[in-house]
Amino acid sequence: MFSRSAILTGAALAVLAAAIGFVLFDRGGKEPIEQVPSVQSQEPPEELEEAREADEEGLVSDQPAETQEPQEESEMAPPVSPPPVQVEPPPQTQEPQTVSRTVEADDNGLYPATMSVPQGATVNLAFKVRSTNVYYGGLDFRSTKFVTNTVLPGGQTTVTFTADATFTYASYWPASGVKKADGTVVVE
Repeated sequence: MFSRSAILTGAALAVLAAAIGFVLFDRGGKEPIEQVPSVQSQEPPEELEEAREADEEGLVSDQPAETQEPQEESEMAPPVSPPPVQVEPPPQTQEPQTVSRTVEADDNGLYPATMSVPQGATVNLAFKVRSTNVYYGGLDFRSTKFVTNTVLPGGQTTVTFTADATFTYASYWPASGVKKADGTVVVE
């Protein structure tokens, strides 16, 4: 009726049940075993806690160490780091740029007649009156930014202004007010 393996399995289970019952309740006339506290109420040993954390991070595999294949980097989560903090540099206080230019003049023109200067720059503009081709009374220079005194042949004068807009200027014979040449300051 019953196979031999079924009878052996049943007998093994019966012996096992008897042994467990003997250990738990009888212990050969000794005191009964106290109930083992729940595993949940105990703090896990440090090694178990580290192993659990490693398993949660995907660092432990069910495969034995010899057969465990290295995980690809794409499977591993990158380390968590705080977002970068953007530090803005303090505002730089730029002092106005100072530029110097020189214009030569005679009765026939201004050399150069047009010049460029940076927006907002402080400009030191020197006027040199040539020794030749100039009426003996010299020249003066006029604009909305400046008016010079008379500059005799071979002499020079300097004016200073802030380059805020493009403008024109002109040279004149001082005694008669006759205009001799036009120049332009281009503010970029």
